[in-house]
Amino acid sequence: MTAPSLRDAFANIPASPLLAGLDDTDLANWRGASDTVPAFVVSDEITPHYPRSKWKCGNGGIVAGCVIRRPSRGNFRTVVSCGFNLEDAALLEERREGCRTIWCQMDVTSRYGRDPAATRLVDNLLANLESRIPNPALFYLGSAADSATLALAGAQIPAWDGSSRGTVIVLPGADLSRLPFPYRRGSVLDFRTAVPDDPVFSGVSPADLYFRNANELPAPAFDVRRVGGMTFVFLGLAPDGSVRGLWNDEKILRIWSTVLNNLGVPLSPDTPYIPNLDAYDGDAFHNW
Repeated sequence: MTAPSLRDAFANIPASPLLAGLDDTDLANWRGASDTVPAFVVSDEITPHYPRSKWKCGNGGIVAGCVIRRPSRGNFRTVVSCGFNLEDAALLEERREGCRTIWCQMDVTSRYGRDPAATRLVDNLLANLESRIPNPALFYLGSAADSATLALAGAQIPAWDGSSRGTVIVLPGADLSRLPFPYRRGSVLDFRTAVPDDPVFSGVSPADLYFRNANELPAPAFDVRRVGGMTFVFLGLAPDGSVRGLWNDEKILRIWSTVLNNLGVPLSPDTPYIPNLDAYDGDAFHNW
């Protein structure tokens, strides 16, 4: 966790029932002062965090004083994202063993009944705790390395035998000739990619798709096709260091986790994840 004292946040899953009646304009500059962070902070210049100094005067209008770094594994869905690189979460939904936990880091407690957006948000949280979670038949098509990456994400999914019905997750090392329809994947030199406007990719942040450096990327990197009553979800990028740059493996693993969560895959949050740091200098590693 960190305490950036943010006065704005953004709907990461705008269609979530937790945000019914709310949009980005409602997630900023709330009435009154925050009760989770002090009004004045003067940081030491010698700090491992980025940016180096965190000066703050006043805590009026803050919507999220303390936030959580967006998880890259486990059954978490970031409903409201915030902060630098949109790498923090102000509202998280966790699903585990048939239960659901809402992690609300937005400063609603002192605003309930005073700020209309904070009040609506709390009412939405309480009204939606009983909703059910689907559990579809899921398979993957890919290589042994892809299977290891699924394990890294905490997922245990059977390989597709070519005849089973359900949803097939097509991973970077998949033999595309096994698909029941023609499909080709090209490549492009770019510093960002995109996802389809589809519920399967709900919650993937634009910041997760921005890689800062130009890389040779698959085209399309992410895709979804529905054929013959089946769904094929294409994850063409892996968190294996092939996309150069700080945070990129973390971002790609977070995309995998988001998609797997949307598909109802149980994910273990306990699998250790060590990012590829070979190309990072000492200062970058310190900031990580």
